[in-house]
Amino acid sequence: MGDSRGYYQDGAYTAAPDPSPTSSQEEAECLASADAEAENKRALSSSYYASLTAQFLSLRALLHQEPPQEFIDALDKDHGIEVGSFGAKSWTFRVWTKRIRYTDPLPVQIAAMDRKSVFKILRVILGGKFIRRGYELRERTSRWIWALLARLPDRGVLDHTEVGWVRDLGKRAVLMMVSIAHMAALREEVDEELEGEEIGEEGNDDGEYHEDNDKEPESREEDLAANNEDGKTTLEVPPTNSVVISAGPKEAEDGEMDMDIDEGEVSNEGNSNNKDIEADIEAAKARILAQLEDIPEHQQEVPGVLEEVQADQEEEPVFDETKARLNMRATLNMILTVAGELYGQRDLLEFRDPFPSL
Repeated sequence: MGDSRGYYQDGAYTAAPDPSPTSSQEEAECLASADAEAENKRALSSSYYASLTAQFLSLRALLHQEPPQEFIDALDKDHGIEVGSFGAKSWTFRVWTKRIRYTDPLPVQIAAMDRKSVFKILRVILGGKFIRRGYELRERTSRWIWALLARLPDRGVLDHTEVGWVRDLGKRAVLMMVSIAHMAALREEVDEELEGEEIGEEGNDDGEYHEDNDKEPESREEDLAANNEDGKTTLEVPPTNSVVISAGPKEAEDGEMDMDIDEGEVSNEGNSNNKDIEADIEAAKARILAQLEDIPEHQQEVPGVLEEVQADQEEEPVFDETKARLNMRATLNMILTVAGELYGQRDLLEFRDPFPSL
């Protein structure tokens, strides 16, 4: 009495089956294993957040020291410390977009910036495509965000507008984390559907194969004869004593390829043509080398071209999808941890997930 696990259907009440000792023990073991895995994940996450916070505070202490003036004067033009104002005719957004994309932040450069300059660069990052759904979050962008957040003072010094910019950065990280979770769920669902389709196709293929093989040879011959009478199937067997290999119409007209082999005879014209072509190539190489020897060395290379190509290759390394995903997840968890733990935006902490596969 009082057991609500049964159900009523079609005028009859069906009671829940009595749980067997074996099934109850298996369920208890599964629950215990799941609890142990969850506890292990919480412990790993706590250690990860503690290490991240310690490294952040260490970097903050370093960047809040005033750098020597001679180090500031030694900075090149691509590592400036002054950030102009925003406006219709301002170049601030374009200049700093290029610097964030193509240069790495230097400790002296970040330490020499004031608080307003740091927030302006953060606004450039938020206003551009650096941290946005559908775009790659590069490691260089991650270094800029890490350094700029470490340069900010404690939350007690910031006003509500400045704290709002930090929160906006955290909200952007939340959107990207949710997008990653949705993409992972969709990918898993698609993989399961594809596996089901492959299993179904394999079953159909096996059935068709056995169905064809179950037919007697006489019945298959009757089917072929019927198809031939209807004009649907025509089997032509070429004579075994002649092989003809001919080029297409365009190649035959141009005279590039024209090979006829009859009665098993092999023509030597192709070999002679190949030898003539090789001789022409060698002669052309000799003429080009002779011309290069007559040209002065300073005229043989276009100035700056090789350096530009090498620079482009260095700036664009080979894309590693796995490394890019790890960097994105680490950066987003870093932003959420800093915004939540150090700047009071604790409602963002629940979206952290450094170890999704555990």
